[in-house]
Order: sequence, then structure tokens, then C-alpha cells
Amino acid sequence: MNHLNTTKIRSFVDDRDESLGRKIREAEVEKIPVIVIIGPKDLEDEMVSVRTQNGEQKMRLNQLKEFILNNTSL
Repeated sequence: MNHLNTTKIRSFVDDRDESLGRKIREAEVEKIPVIVIIGPKDLEDEMVSVRTQNGEQKMRLNQLKEFILNNTSL
């Protein structure tokens, strides 16, 4: 998260006590362009799930910043 903030990419962690599905639906309604999902196993494997309007994909954590910069207009 700090790494994204240093590149002026707005980000936040949704740590509310809600279901994952509800959090994703709310983010989609708010038109958040990139939703990053990191579970405990993902964190251990240094992987993330990334959802955009074009679908979902998994990638290595170190690829996330470049992906966001290349796929959003800031």
C-alpha cells in the first residue's frame, strides 16, 4: 500500500467486517477501476487477484504497480 502511495496512486484497504462479495459489489457500484484482492494464501505466495472492467486475473505482487499505471488514467 505504501508503495502505491509513493507513486500518487490513490488506494485504500477495505477492512470492514463485511463479506468479500459485498465489498466487491460496492466497489463496482462506486466505479473503482481496479480492485485488488489479497487473501492470506495470496500474501504468502506474493500473488494478488486484480479485477477490472475487462475481467479478473492473478499476478505477482511486484507486477501490480506497473499494471495499474498501464491500465488506468490517473
